Amino acid sequence: MRVKSKLPAIEGRRLTTELTVHNNDFGGVTAVVYGSKGSGKTTLFLTLAQTVQCYNPSNGNLEFETSIWRGGDEDYWTWLPYDRTRVFIHRDNIDTVSFKCDEDLLEYDRSKLPQIIIYKNNKDLYSKLLRGGINVVYEPTTYMLTDRLKKMIQKRGVAGDELFKKKEVDSIIWWFEFVDWLRINKTLEHVSVFIDEADQLLPVSPSGARWHLNLWFKDIMRALRKRNISLFLACHGYTDIDGRIRPKVMYRIYMKGACAPSESLVWKTAPITLPQGKYYIERDAWGWARFNKIEEQPRVLVTLKPDDDDEEARESEEDVKREPKEETTFNYDVVFPAGVEGLSVTIDRTPGDFTPVVDDDSIPAEFEIVDDEEEFTLSLIPARATPAAPQSATGAAEEKMRAPDTIVELPDKLLKPVNPIKRVDPLKDLYEED
Repeated sequence: MRVKSKLPAIEGRRLTTELTVHNNDFGGVTAVVYGSKGSGKTTLFLTLAQTVQCYNPSNGNLEFETSIWRGGDEDYWTWLPYDRTRVFIHRDNIDTVSFKCDEDLLEYDRSKLPQIIIYKNNKDLYSKLLRGGINVVYEPTTYMLTDRLKKMIQKRGVAGDELFKKKEVDSIIWWFEFVDWLRINKTLEHVSVFIDEADQLLPVSPSGARWHLNLWFKDIMRALRKRNISLFLACHGYTDIDGRIRPKVMYRIYMKGACAPSESLVWKTAPITLPQGKYYIERDAWGWARFNKIEEQPRVLVTLKPDDDDEEARESEEDVKREPKEETTFNYDVVFPAGVEGLSVTIDRTPGDFTPVVDDDSIPAEFEIVDDEEEFTLSLIPARATPAAPQSATGAAEEKMRAPDTIVELPDKLLKPVNPIKRVDPLKDLYEED
């Protein structure tokens, strides 16, 4: 008679607890999740990101750990708890970033998105992290290799590699720098870093300096545990990431469609037929465990900068804006007082902007501009009215006033339009001021 053992379930719960509850004695952990598309790998990753906990080094209390999630072009962070999630965009990309709903490809209602915060460098990012929350971080789209990383790689004898000749490199390399920065500069608080599609960061058999970069990262992974940094990676199979990284991984999770390597404690083909919501986990032993579904939401499609065609169009528009402007009389959008026509007026804005007079604006000193959203109105300042000019010898109609010979800068009190409307930053409620 065959007796079903409960040991795998017991070991699975024990290993999962070790993976998700951290303390100073054990330090951080490294784990990798393997699973094919549709296996529930992303759901498990989202579950881990919001459930990792740690014992506070200062008071010993068990509390939620600070999670850092690498943002993707098509991401599921809209499934995470709204009040515990923050999204970080580099300051170079905040003006061009867009968030679209996967269902209708329209701009996401930003009131339904978590708070969006700008960061300018590693230190600034670390200081703004939501402690105990899930921090979705998008690396800058333009990244230059730092001197520190160059020196670390050049020590390995690859100084002439093509990677060092480029001013800009693949932006995903920024994560090497950021994790290393945390290792050196972070306090002893526990932090977990989640990187889905880890094969993009640690590809198999990279060439040149990327090969040495992976090797260098493998070496620093030993120090992450001592610095209370946990690293969670996810990919389709164990053959998708650099084989030199695998021995440094403490916990390995196999889901539906994945195969276990020959050195695994789990039978090679056992995970292939696993049902969704179940996984095998191994470290010093092996077991299985389950996880629950997360309420689904529309995915978010994130574009940090326009594509090449849009970029060319935008640059063309900027070139037009930079062309020298001639003084023009804007009869179509400036209403002049009765009896005054054809004054030389230049306004470097459109009605409805409600911005103060700028350097590119040219307005006679006797007048002020009133912006009423649809057109500009040139109104006379009584205290500065110029006496009427005498009738010309040619018998022209008497002019009630004339344009001044020189342009006089308006005092500050005239820089505000009548009934001014306070200019509101459309992203004010979505990110903190830099």
